[in-house]
Amino acid sequence: MIYMLVALLRNGEKVNVAAPYWSTERLLKLKEEHAFFCPACKEPVKLKIGKIKIPHFAHLTASCQADSEAESTYHLNGKKQLYVWLKRQRLAAEVEKFIPSIAQRADLFVSFQHKRYAIEYQCSNIPPDQVIKRTNGYKKERIKPIWILGWKQMKQVGEHQYRLTPFHCQFLHSPQNDHPFIINYCSDKKTFIFFSHLIPFSKQNIFAASAMISPESFFFRECLQGKSLAANGLWKHWLKKISQYRLKPLFQKTNEERKLQKKVYETVGLSLSQLPVEAFIPLKSGYMVDEAVYIWQCSVLLFIETLRADEVFHAEKLVWHLKKIGMKERSCSVKTDLKKPIIEYLTTLSHFKFLQPIGPYSFRKTSSPFHLEAMEKREQRLGHYLDKEGMFFSAVE
Repeated sequence: MIYMLVALLRNGEKVNVAAPYWSTERLLKLKEEHAFFCPACKEPVKLKIGKIKIPHFAHLTASCQADSEAESTYHLNGKKQLYVWLKRQRLAAEVEKFIPSIAQRADLFVSFQHKRYAIEYQCSNIPPDQVIKRTNGYKKERIKPIWILGWKQMKQVGEHQYRLTPFHCQFLHSPQNDHPFIINYCSDKKTFIFFSHLIPFSKQNIFAASAMISPESFFFRECLQGKSLAANGLWKHWLKKISQYRLKPLFQKTNEERKLQKKVYETVGLSLSQLPVEAFIPLKSGYMVDEAVYIWQCSVLLFIETLRADEVFHAEKLVWHLKKIGMKERSCSVKTDLKKPIIEYLTTLSHFKFLQPIGPYSFRKTSSPFHLEAMEKREQRLGHYLDKEGMFFSAVE
């Protein structure tokens, strides 16, 4: 069943039951005196005023030309709460604005600083292609889409750790294609949950800093610009995750990990439990790679290992090599480029003295990262580096 907060009267006047002035008594009187119609398909709809769901309109049949989906009480409540949140900021906001040219009904529509925005509050798991289709529809009309994810769609799997599926990847925001963040909203708790510092450990497991923010302390402009969060405790749990991974039994490893294990053993005679800590470096652009951090970074280290001492290589050659062995960009709502995390990783390895930058995107091999001497000292060095430099993630202004 398609539920709505907006309907038309027979004379074309719009009725928005999310507006605060509609008391139960006024709505009951309205229901007695008028018929209601869908703004999109113009078919009759019924005004429902019950004790469980907030007042809303419902189609008498399931068909409607607007590209929308059935809504839960959680979604309906959140849509109304977000509308009230926008109006409190004195923004020109509409709920359920129908855009005929693309046959889409935005949950909320906002005009802000001479630009138009469509807010979609997504509370159900839909195919990524459907999110992309809606996003492209808005862009075609020069409307910027802002996707807010229903909090129930996020699954926490550990301290600072969350599940990130291809579905979730369509909800990344990045004002300058950097420092991506995710905006969540929980209509039960009436609060925003903001994620930043998104660092994938595996394909579907990310580390993130998060904060619960009341609507009174979160503003629409922060949906566009982001919000800086402290990464308190994040790096400590990242290092702990590395230790846990090294203890992972072989029979629990994926096919990709087994292939990597074979390659590492054939090249340097080590097991995955002996991978150097430099194969687990968190990078702000790491989300762009559709692979576990230890798999793609270890593949880079193996490439470096095959080079002669003092041999010079260009980053483009490494990118070509990684694509050849199956590495690719992650498909998400922001632009990704495999070259960017590769350059960031090589630059970080230069900081640790394994490489020497000698020109634009060119590096010289100076030492092997697979030497196991002083491994404990190197792990301490990474910890110190993250404590000192790790806040390079937080420049979300």
